[in-house]
Amino acid sequence: MTESMGQQVVVENRPGAGSNIAAEALAKAAPDGYTILACTTGLFAIQPFLYKKLPYDPEKDLLPVTQTGSLPYIVVVHPSLPVKGIADFVALAKRRPGELNYASSESAPRRTCPRSIFVMSPRSTWCTSPTKAPGKR
Repeated sequence: MTESMGQQVVVENRPGAGSNIAAEALAKAAPDGYTILACTTGLFAIQPFLYKKLPYDPEKDLLPVTQTGSLPYIVVVHPSLPVKGIADFVALAKRRPGELNYASSESAPRRTCPRSIFVMSPRSTWCTSPTKAPGKR
């Protein structure tokens, strides 16, 4: 970015609380036009419904400018699991309730919503095995 913009760029990572820490820092920063936040749409679409009180007002303090990409959710299993696709995987989970575990480095509630909908499918139960995200070890 420094090269393409012709000026120095400083990246300050503020992880935690589902991006609320970074959003609060942005909301309280001087409006100099140089401070930006890279986040998911969950900051606007989900956080206000998950938290009773946010340290910022997503409608008044923040302005979405552009979408920079998309992030797919994927399911990865050990090759020894007898499944060839997601339908097989869901069927296996229904046949073996309580026997399948899933792991995720996602600790923020807004990022776990799609996964939660998947794992709460009828007649299947899961055991969560949270792991630390890269860089949080």
